[in-house]
Amino acid sequence: WDMGIVEENSYVKLDILGLINWEWVTNAVELAGLPRMYSQSDYIDYEDWSVIEDIATNSTGTIFQLEAQPEATQAMLSPETIRRVREYNPDITPIQVLSILTAAIRPGAKEIRDDVISGKYMDYHIPEIQEVMKLSYGHLVFQEQQIELIQLAGFTGGEADVIRRAVGKKKKDVIDNWIPEFKDKLYDLIITNHPDADKDNAKNVVELLSKNLVDSADYAFNLAHSVVYSTVSYQTAWLRKYHPLEWLTAGYRLWSEDMNESKRQKIATLNKLAKDRGIKIDRAKYRKSKAHHFFDSTGVIYEGIKQIKGMNEKVADYL
Repeated sequence: WDMGIVEENSYVKLDILGLINWEWVTNAVELAGLPRMYSQSDYIDYEDWSVIEDIATNSTGTIFQLEAQPEATQAMLSPETIRRVREYNPDITPIQVLSILTAAIRPGAKEIRDDVISGKYMDYHIPEIQEVMKLSYGHLVFQEQQIELIQLAGFTGGEADVIRRAVGKKKKDVIDNWIPEFKDKLYDLIITNHPDADKDNAKNVVELLSKNLVDSADYAFNLAHSVVYSTVSYQTAWLRKYHPLEWLTAGYRLWSEDMNESKRQKIATLNKLAKDRGIKIDRAKYRKSKAHHFFDSTGVIYEGIKQIKGMNEKVADYL
C-alpha cells in the first residue's frame, strides 16, 4: 500500500523489519556465555572508542548496516575525522557517531555526504542555530533537527511537523506559503536576539538554511530510528572485537545451511575475517565437531557434521 494514500485515509502504515543479524547477535552472545544483549546491558561499554577504531582500521565485514559502505564508513571513522568531531563536541558518543554515519550513507544524502563523513564543521555564527545542529556539527541531518529549526523560527511543534512532512512530499503550495514565512520569522529572530549581527550575513544564513531545509527532505533520517540501528551496528562490532571466536562461529552456523551464492559470499567474508584475526577454520573431526560449527579451547573453529549428507543433528552431536 502507498504510504500517502494510507495516511490520507487516517491509517498508519507499519514497516516490520525482520533482522537476521539479531539472530546472529543472540547466538554469539549465547556461545560467549553472556546474558541477553540489549541497549542497557551492563557488560558492554557503549562508549568504547576502540570499537570504532577497530572498524576504521580493519574492515566493515560482518558489521550491521556498514558492511556495504566500507569507504564512507572508514573515512568517517578514521582517527582524523573522529578527532575533528570530538574537538567540536567532546560529549559525542560512538553510538551518535554511527547514527550520523547511518544517515549520511543513505541514498538521498549525496549533497552533504562528503562534508559529514569528513567531519567538516558548518558554522552559521548564530548560537541558537548551532545548538539545533550540534550533534551533526552544523549539518541538517535528522528529521528532528528540521522540526527544531522550524520551531526556532517561531512555529508550534504541530506546525513544524506539518511543514516538515509537506516539504518532504514536495507539496509546492505548502512550500510556497510556509518557506517565505519561515525566512521572515527566522530573520527577525536573529536580528532581535543579536542586534549587532550583520543584516546581510543574517539574510544569507536564512537563505542557506531555507535551501538546506528543502534539500534535506530528500535525505533527513529519523534520529530515533538511526540510534536503534546504530546500536545494533555497535553491538555487532563489539562482539566482533571482543568475542571473535563466538561471533565467527555464530556466523558460520547462520550462513552454512542451504547454501546459495549470497551465503557463499557471506562465508567468504567470514573466512577473510578469521584469517585476519588468526583464527583457524578446520574440517569436521570426530570427537571435535558437533552438528553445527563449534570451537574448542585452542581457538579452532570446526565445521559442523550436520552438513555431511545423510547426517542428522542428533547423530552429529552424539559423534
